[in-house]
Amino acid sequence: MINTIFLLSSLVPFAVGMGYILKPKKMKKLQAWFRKKIEKFETHVYKRHRVVGLGFVAMGLMMVYTYFQPIWVYNMFVISRVVMGVFFPEMFQVQQVDVTPMVCI
Repeated sequence: MINTIFLLSSLVPFAVGMGYILKPKKMKKLQAWFRKKIEKFETHVYKRHRVVGLGFVAMGLMMVYTYFQPIWVYNMFVISRVVMGVFFPEMFQVQQVDVTPMVCI
């Protein structure tokens, strides 16, 4: 599962690099389009300054809370495993192990 995530995340820079090697003009147009989208997003964020500020404050409080009480992260993993066990029980099937007696000579 982790290997698949790393594979998919590595394909993005690989594709961008191949684009710059093979089609630099198209990548220049794509970069200009992306820059315009970023500028549009920046003005949207500036207009919504209260919501953005509240989001940053909430994230900062969560980081401070994690510093002082890190056990909540472990509890979230336990809760997510229980919930996944309820909805996807086949993911956590345990194979039975045959016990064979050990013979020492």
